[in-house]
Amino acid sequence: MDYSKPTLLVIYGPNGAGKSTHIQTMLPDAFEGIFSFDRDNTRVAFESELESQGLSETIIVARATRMMEEKLFEEMRKAIVVKEHFVLETPLSHRDYWRYIDMFETADIRFSLLSLFR
Repeated sequence: MDYSKPTLLVIYGPNGAGKSTHIQTMLPDAFEGIFSFDRDNTRVAFESELESQGLSETIIVARATRMMEEKLFEEMRKAIVVKEHFVLETPLSHRDYWRYIDMFETADIRFSLLSLFR
């Protein structure tokens, strides 16, 4: 595929398929220096930040998930504004993912789906 124009590269597969483990070795050369947005690692980092606030586990998970989604949206908007490649790893298990793909398509940035299964 021609990656000379900005592209949203969606790497998807079920949990445990190795997306996070192998993603950097799977990226095309045009994506050198671009790191994928890892929803799980980002959410866990936010959970760690929130744990010191004495909140219940349920509230921590809900807030961390919301913070992660806000960060993802912010990073995607930045990539769209500067017309830069963006990599998203996901299980594509929720319809919100398609909303993200639509954001890039609306900005005339193409997308490519790469599946990973074990």
